[in-house]
Amino acid sequence: MNYGFFRAASASLNLKVADPQYNKNSIINAIEAAEKEGARLLVTPELSVTGYTCADLFFTFALQNAANDALAQITATTKGKNIAVLLGMPVPFLGSLYNCAVLVRSGKIIGAVPKKHIANYNEFYEKRWFASGFDFETVQDISICGFDVKIGDQIFDLGGGAMLGVELCEDLWVPAPPSSQLVQSGANIIANLSASDEYVSKAQYRKSLVENQSARCVCGYVYAGAGPCESTTDLVFSGATLIAENGSVAAEGNRFDFENQIVYADLDIEKLSALDGAYQSAVDSAARKTVLFGDRFPFRYLVDDYGLNYYAAFSGCSAESEASFKTVTFLADKLDELGLKTVLTIEKSDDRIAQTVIENTETKDQKILELNSMQSITSDEIADGVTYLSVMEDNLNVLKEALN
Repeated sequence: MNYGFFRAASASLNLKVADPQYNKNSIINAIEAAEKEGARLLVTPELSVTGYTCADLFFTFALQNAANDALAQITATTKGKNIAVLLGMPVPFLGSLYNCAVLVRSGKIIGAVPKKHIANYNEFYEKRWFASGFDFETVQDISICGFDVKIGDQIFDLGGGAMLGVELCEDLWVPAPPSSQLVQSGANIIANLSASDEYVSKAQYRKSLVENQSARCVCGYVYAGAGPCESTTDLVFSGATLIAENGSVAAEGNRFDFENQIVYADLDIEKLSALDGAYQSAVDSAARKTVLFGDRFPFRYLVDDYGLNYYAAFSGCSAESEASFKTVTFLADKLDELGLKTVLTIEKSDDRIAQTVIENTETKDQKILELNSMQSITSDEIADGVTYLSVMEDNLNVLKEALN
């Protein structure tokens, strides 16, 4: 019995650049170690089969063929094992080369997902070698190592309620990561195969990105970064390994370890799915589909994910503190027009704008409710047991009252 939990693993690998046969052995060792620990999913770094820093060697048939041979051998070793493995490798398709995550399981290749946002700034010039996954409006048929599979955006059913979506490195760093759409399509675990280099303060920022994306997507997020064996005269890689769930890091590995580094976490898939389902059910059964904020509005993800309409005094996390007369009268008119019974604010608000809006309505009897954006949670509150899940459960009760 797994009681709704799903064990995921993130690995940073000891590898050699442009040596798929060496890397194959490192990956197989990681698979065997992860399986012994009961992991059902192992995520390896971006281009883990070849190495990320191969540069123009990516164009050579010698490297592409060696990568295919290594992939075939790795795939064969998963036969009889209850673990799915995500590998990074270049995949040629219709005259272009794609930086892909390839899923293997039970001795079979399951599918390939190409990187969408190709890093091409500062120290990165990936467009020299790789085409973008945006080329695929729908999934396409492809044969990889003799297996007829799909390439493009897809969600993989790993069993036990675990639905896997995939993005690669830069995909996480853009304003609208693919994972946001993947979770709306049913994914509750996101894997990120990455080759993010290091500079001062980047590690903490990267960690925050993973935490925040797992929070806004209400999902488990498994991040595997390229290790120090990838480092060159130009770039330094640390091998960041992170697993987050609902806004909290559940596991984090040591950086700058030249040996295989694997971290594990048990993701509460059942609870994740239950919370997401509870929000959707609350919206579906609600008498109203509109919320009105007399405050800043850091909940765009929430209304987008669940199909709600909204009005707000300020857009996003605006630093403004005073609403114009035009804004106040507009919001008051909307309360009257739509018959809304509540005005929402965020935590630690002084409610002045919400009260002013209510005073300008016809009935002047709307109730002020508070949604917690988690922007002001303190370390003491976390120590007292406040979690993303507990906050979102409280927010669900507020939302139900606001919509009915």
